[in-house]
Amino acid sequence: MCIAHNPQDKTTYFQTLPDRKGYNLLHLNVFYDLCSRQYTDAMIQPSRLANEKHAMCEMIDRYNDTSAIFIADRGYENYNIFAHVEHKGMYYLIRVKDITSNGITSKLTMLPESGEFDEWVNVTLTKKQTNEVKANPQKY
Repeated sequence: MCIAHNPQDKTTYFQTLPDRKGYNLLHLNVFYDLCSRQYTDAMIQPSRLANEKHAMCEMIDRYNDTSAIFIADRGYENYNIFAHVEHKGMYYLIRVKDITSNGITSKLTMLPESGEFDEWVNVTLTKKQTNEVKANPQKY
């Protein structure tokens, strides 16, 4: 979102060329309820400090309804997001990057190398980097 011109605000100010006037931007993250056709939560961040994954985790934590399926596009494939949704006892559908990219699926060795597929994958989330975790990347 464009906001008032303020070159002093380094968290929102962008200048593409030295001889051009710059501009200021904010990044808007929102939750939208498909059934009610309403925005249910929003988080605004300075564009230079925007962190969509962090914003989604915060909005998931604030979500107070009893059930939901959180739907997101590529770029939101993040174990922390998965853990936040699962901790709330809810579900998610998040499109992931191709297995040849640098996304989560590039580490999953049990997936087919080409074509489209649906696969159930069980992964144990952990903060620890033990020898067992390092030796079993398909499990952790």
